[in-house]
Amino acid sequence: MKTEVFEPFGLRDSGIDDDSPLRDPVAQGNQVSGSFDLKPAPAIHWTSKTGNGSAYSNVGDEWKWLQGIVRGNLLSESSRKAMFEVGAGYGWESRQSVRFGQPVYFVGGRAPGFSSFMLYLPAADLTIVVLTNIENQANSTIVMDAAALLLGKPYQAFQYESVPRALVGQPSGDFVFGPDFYRPSATLNLVSDANGVTLNWPGGPTAGLLPIGRDRFMDRYYWIDASIVRGKDGSPIELDYGKFKGAISTHPTAH
Repeated sequence: MKTEVFEPFGLRDSGIDDDSPLRDPVAQGNQVSGSFDLKPAPAIHWTSKTGNGSAYSNVGDEWKWLQGIVRGNLLSESSRKAMFEVGAGYGWESRQSVRFGQPVYFVGGRAPGFSSFMLYLPAADLTIVVLTNIENQANSTIVMDAAALLLGKPYQAFQYESVPRALVGQPSGDFVFGPDFYRPSATLNLVSDANGVTLNWPGGPTAGLLPIGRDRFMDRYYWIDASIVRGKDGSPIELDYGKFKGAISTHPTAH
């Protein structure tokens, strides 16, 4: 990596974490905890994520890397084409964006404690790079909205106002979603405790819900709106998550 990538691209603040002591200080990874807090991410062996997954870098170096790929002479035209013209999957993805009226290229990833997302719009000569030491899947939404802001396109700003704990209450329950959900037929577990309101996905993650109103929340991990529908007796009967609806389960679930 040093010989083939870092040195040719002039990346002086990048390297590979081979689980030995790093020369330079690096950000410590975090995970969301409850509605408002963070907690240290569990330590992993970064050598298990060989290649780009074990790399550490900063925004400046990532920008150099992308400029070197797009405008430099380190790649042949055929290699550049092969790198960008890919479909869904690992690596760069491309699509014709209706929102921006032009092709967009993007790549991202996450690991315990960290996440990243990079957007490239060649027609607008626009690059946005986001690196965070908080594991989440929200960067793509934030970056797309930032691009819309820069291009003069419509976007919805997020402004938070504190919600009294008494108004939030302590909603809980298991909610079953349909086969067309992000995870087909998944059961999501909603919990309220001293840390706030948390949405537990099967197999992870544990996503803290930021209260934005009575029975209304923003998922801190995926940055998706969630709201609770209550029955006549005031008990939760449905969880609306984005465009999907999950019905309260009548069967006990082990957690």
